[in-house]
Amino acid sequence: MFELTREKYKNSEHKLLVAKIIDKYEFSKTKNKITYTDFLNISEISVVKKLLKEEKIQNYIIYGGKEETDRKLG
Repeated sequence: MFELTREKYKNSEHKLLVAKIIDKYEFSKTKNKITYTDFLNISEISVVKKLLKEEKIQNYIIYGGKEETDRKLG
């Protein structure tokens, strides 16, 4: 899992973000614990949602702050 995603974002400006999301996902699955990211901006949220959709992962929540704020937790 994630091999194609890692390759796709290998030279991307979002490479570190993608690696962190993959690490959070794998930790959550192996330890059966909820994990959190740092606050994400709108661009990062878009990348995360796209990554999770491509990997067919549906069990996640993005939330934080007020509805009108730009940054949220993933």
